[in-house]
Amino acid sequence: MRTRCLLFTAADRVEVAETTLPAARADEILVETRYSCVSPGTESRCLAGQQSGAPPFPFIPGYALSGVVAVAGANTPFTGGEAVFATGTKRSEHARCWGGHCGHAVLPARDAIRIPAGVDLRAASAAKLAAIAYHGLGLSRPAPHEQVAVVGLGPIGRFSALLHAISGARVVATDLSARRRESLERDGIEAVSPEGGLPAAFQAVFPEGANIVVDATGAPPVLAQTAALARDLPWDNHHHTPARLLLQGSYVGMPPFPYDTAFERELRVLVPRDCQRRDLEAVLDLMSRGLLTPATFIEPVGSIEEAPVVYERLRDEPDSLVTATFAWNP
Repeated sequence: MRTRCLLFTAADRVEVAETTLPAARADEILVETRYSCVSPGTESRCLAGQQSGAPPFPFIPGYALSGVVAVAGANTPFTGGEAVFATGTKRSEHARCWGGHCGHAVLPARDAIRIPAGVDLRAASAAKLAAIAYHGLGLSRPAPHEQVAVVGLGPIGRFSALLHAISGARVVATDLSARRRESLERDGIEAVSPEGGLPAAFQAVFPEGANIVVDATGAPPVLAQTAALARDLPWDNHHHTPARLLLQGSYVGMPPFPYDTAFERELRVLVPRDCQRRDLEAVLDLMSRGLLTPATFIEPVGSIEEAPVVYERLRDEPDSLVTATFAWNP
């Protein structure tokens, strides 16, 4: 079948095009996409030609979509009309990286995840971004009495702040964007301005340092400052739990690591790798219970034809939006 898709055709070139998908096999489903969600950091690298492992241009980007089952193969547990989350089409005429921004998707049934009843499909399209942050939460393991500093309020940082707050820990976050800080505060989480440097910004709220520091910036120059936000480990003769530095940003190449700061604090550095199916199921469950509400900060885009402008905004005016969802097949 023919369906619309987004194509990255060259560095900084986005086109709305068409691609051909094969018929679903007996163990596959065909999903009619309702929404796909942008992962700004990853997709910006893809569009710039800097993503490790990406295929040559042109390719279909994106790894997060929600939709309904249009065709269910005979050997699948699905029926037509069921709402599902998927990372993208697994087969198409064009190369994929990862094939999420596509009007339809053909994929093995085992790779689709049912969306719980009552979950808005636009919100559900962000499940992959939420699941990446949730996977990090499983490594940092916050306790209700602990203090968490989140630096960077792109979608991963925003989800990290929300999820650590759900755990009961006290969360304080920051971002260069006043708009993002104010948006987070409307969701009930404290935010501070980073003017004057990160250590000074957090000194008033966490004078002894944070138990957990989440660096969601992906900016190498920031890493030395975020490590310094972690609390020191006392030199007495008692057991103390070291602070944790959770690296939720992604980097191009090898970032400079603040070894001395980490050494002084005996810092546990945590580097989560993407997410697992259980993380996706968990965040969709949190959405179904009203505990995670990405619709408050993910901007809807009325038409897929607006996609090239959205990527220009993400590159040139990152303060203007956290991320966006594209609408397909209204």
